[in-house]
Amino acid sequence: MLQRTILRDVLSLTLYPIYLFGFLGLGTAAIILGWSYETTYGATAICIMASLAGLEAVFPLDKRWSMTWTSFKRDLKYIISGLALTVAVRFVGPYIAFYLAGESSGPMRDWPLLPAVLALLLGYEFFQYWYHRLSHELGGPIGRFLWRVHAAHHLPDRVYILMHAVGHPLNFMVVRWVIYAGVVYLPGFSPEVVLLMNIIMGVNGAFSHFNMDIRAGWLNYLFIGTELHRYHHSADFSEARNYGAITPFWDMTFGTFIYKPSESPSRLGVDKPENYPRSEEFWKVVFLPFKS
Repeated sequence: MLQRTILRDVLSLTLYPIYLFGFLGLGTAAIILGWSYETTYGATAICIMASLAGLEAVFPLDKRWSMTWTSFKRDLKYIISGLALTVAVRFVGPYIAFYLAGESSGPMRDWPLLPAVLALLLGYEFFQYWYHRLSHELGGPIGRFLWRVHAAHHLPDRVYILMHAVGHPLNFMVVRWVIYAGVVYLPGFSPEVVLLMNIIMGVNGAFSHFNMDIRAGWLNYLFIGTELHRYHHSADFSEARNYGAITPFWDMTFGTFIYKPSESPSRLGVDKPENYPRSEEFWKVVFLPFKS
């Protein structure tokens, strides 16, 4: 029991930086050694998801938020029913980004690698941040439509790795196709920049829905991870902030940054779940944006 506790505490402090810098190192090796970027990214994505899913099953932060047989069947509805889109967004999408990067010739083409990665990260996050924030806070018919599209991702009352797939197809298309593809192609970022960006997105996307006690410390001021994004899923609207997907930079800039070290929300999901279809009701969720 003592050994398990020690291991859990060590992983809590070291797991995130090991994954973040370790997989960035792998991406750098792929660039230096001429490995296939598509293969490198695919192997990285599978390794991250599979290993973290195993760890959160052994060391859950809150057993109330762990995956159950019921929630797993719910997740499968979103994964299988939207299989083509899920594959397109999570795997084919990055490959298209690699292609667009190879074909584009914009002003960012000749930038040094690290400044270019930073520019892509902040540029993508700026547009993603405002789309995400408006989906939560904008009023009127447009705001209501955006929220009903985005609400699918907030209906579950537990957050864990596989739950990351729960979401409306339109939301995935806007965030990963329209915004990301445009930000990659128009400025002309290189395939090397896109590879490192996708690795960062993959690591943070997985950790942001990770049901394990991860304490990233000062890294929470650079990247959106477990501690920050868990509050975004809080059922308490006053603390459901942190709209960034990768970095909290724009949250800190525009006053929507929430960080409470060693604390967790008391309840996850939406404020009044009785006003929404249950997340298990896949087709009701899909048609929610189109109902008055």
